[in-house]
Amino acid sequence: MNFDYTTSRLLLGGLVRSLIAIVLVTGPGIAYSVELEEITVTAQKREESIMDVPLSVESLSSEFVAENNIFGVEDLGEQIPNLQYAITPFAPIMAVRGLGSNGANRGFESQVAFFLDGIYGGRPTQFVAPMFDAESVEVVKGPQTVMFGKNATAGVVSVSSAKPTDELEGYIGGGYEIEDEGYRIEGVVSGPIWDSLGGRLAVRQIEEGGFIRNVSSGNDDPETESLAVRTVFSWDPSEILSADLKIEYASKESDGNAQEIVCYGPGFTTIGLPGLGGSECIANGRKAIGADAGPLALVGQSPNVISDTETTNIALNMDYQLNEHTLTLVAGYSSFTDLSKEDPDRSSVGLARYRLDDGDFDQYSIEARIASPVGNRFEYIFGGLYLDSEEILQQDLTLITPMFFLTDVIDLQQDVSSWSVFGQLTWNISDRFRATAQLRHTDEDKDYDSQVYRVISPPNDPTLAALFTSTSTPRSGLPLQSSYDLGRDERNLDYNINMQFDLSEGVMAYIAYSRASKTGGFDFFPRDNTPFPVPASAVEYEGEEGKGIEGGIKAELFDRR
Repeated sequence: MNFDYTTSRLLLGGLVRSLIAIVLVTGPGIAYSVELEEITVTAQKREESIMDVPLSVESLSSEFVAENNIFGVEDLGEQIPNLQYAITPFAPIMAVRGLGSNGANRGFESQVAFFLDGIYGGRPTQFVAPMFDAESVEVVKGPQTVMFGKNATAGVVSVSSAKPTDELEGYIGGGYEIEDEGYRIEGVVSGPIWDSLGGRLAVRQIEEGGFIRNVSSGNDDPETESLAVRTVFSWDPSEILSADLKIEYASKESDGNAQEIVCYGPGFTTIGLPGLGGSECIANGRKAIGADAGPLALVGQSPNVISDTETTNIALNMDYQLNEHTLTLVAGYSSFTDLSKEDPDRSSVGLARYRLDDGDFDQYSIEARIASPVGNRFEYIFGGLYLDSEEILQQDLTLITPMFFLTDVIDLQQDVSSWSVFGQLTWNISDRFRATAQLRHTDEDKDYDSQVYRVISPPNDPTLAALFTSTSTPRSGLPLQSSYDLGRDERNLDYNINMQFDLSEGVMAYIAYSRASKTGGFDFFPRDNTPFPVPASAVEYEGEEGKGIEGGIKAELFDRR
C-alpha cells in the first residue's frame, strides 16, 4: 500500500512555473496573458478534462511526441516521471512507480498494461512502433484493472494513432546521424477519400548504426533496422455512427548487442579458460557481447546477438449514438513472430547459447460498452470484454561443461481464454461533491503444454550440429527429459472507490482506494542445470493482488496560466 505523492510534486513544480510565468506576463509594457490549453483524456473510457479525473495521469500530444523524438516506449521514460523502461536479454521491462514484471521469462505478462487504439498488449513485442504518427499518449499510474482490465496492476500506457484529416495534407521528413551512420525517413498522407470516408497512410524506415565497438568480431554493435506501415480509415456515414479501422505492419531486425563488458579491476584484463582460451575483458575498457570464439563458434554460433520481429495489428473502433447514450465496440487482432539468438554467458568465448527458432503469438479481442450522458444525477458505463490468445515457442539452450555439451530443446504452447464484465457508477451528490464506484469480474483459463528434450554429446556429434544449423530438426528423435500438460482457471473481482470534492472553482481534491489483480501462469523456460526434470509445481506461478490508496489535488491557477 502506498500514498501517491506524484501529483503533489507536479503541482509544486507547476506552481513554481506559474509564478515565473505571471512575473513575465505582468511585466512592464505587456498587455496579453498566456492561458494553458484544455487537456482531454480517456482514462475512464470517456472523454474528460484531465482536471476532472481522480487519477494520476500524464498526457502527451502528437506535437510533443514528434518534437521530442519519442519513437518507442523506451523514450517515454525520459519524459514521464516514475515510468521506467529497460532492455533485457529475453524481453523488455516496463515499470511504473518501481513496479513491473521480470523480463527474464517470456511467459510473464507486464504489470504495466499497454494499449494501442484500445487493443491490449501484454507482450512487449506486440507493438514495434506504437509512438509513430501518434495522436496522443496517456500514462495512467496506479492500479487500473477495473476500467482497462487484464493485469494493469501498476499502471497503463495508452496510445491512440492519428486519424485522417478533413483536408488533404501530408509531410515527408527524415534525418541522418553522421557518427554512427544511421538514418530515419518517414512520410504521411491524409485526407478525404469521399464524402463520408477518410484515409491516412503513414510509413517510417529507421536504420541505426552500431555505437559500441566489438573488439572480438571487429563490428560496431548493435545495428538495427525497423519499418512501420500504418493505414487508418475513418467512416462517418451519419451523425449517430462513426468507425475507425487501423491496419498496421511493423518489423525490426537487430544484429549485435547494446550490452558491454567492463574491466572492473586495475590490471585485470583477461580471464583464462583452460582449453577454451578467449578473454572476458580487454585493456582499453570495453567490448560488446558476441560469441564468435570458443567451442560454440565451431558449430554454427552466430558472432552476434540477432533478433528479428514482425508484427501485425488491426483495430476497429465504432461509436453509435443510441438516444443520449453511446454504444462503443472495440475489436482487435494482434500477432507477432519472433526469431532470436542470445549469448547468456555474456562473453566472446561462447560458453552458452540461446536460440528462439520460432515464436508465434496471435490474439483476438472484442469489447462492447455503453456510456450514459454526463450531467445527470447518476452517470454510468457498463461493458464486457472477451480475449483469446495462442502462443507457440520453439527454443533451445546450450551450455558448455568440461566434458560435454548440454542442450535443452523446449517446445511449448499456451492458450488463453478470458472474459470479463465491468461497470462504473458516478453519483453527483451535489454540485461540488461526487462519488464513483467501479467493479470488474474477470474469468481466465490458461492451458499450457510443453516438452523438454535433452541432448548430451561431444561437440562433434552430428545431432548437435543439426540442432545448431537447422530450424526444422525433428523433435521426435530427441530424448524426452520432461513433459507438462497443465491448466489454470482464475476468477478475480477488482474494484475502485473514489470521492471528489471541488474546493473552489478550478481546484479539485480526490481520494481513491482500489484493489487490482494479475493472473498467474507458467514458466516459458522450464529447465535447470540438474539432470532431473523440473517438477510441475515449479513450472507454475501464482497470481498477484495489489491494493492502493491514492490522494491528490488538481488545480488551475492564475487564470489558467
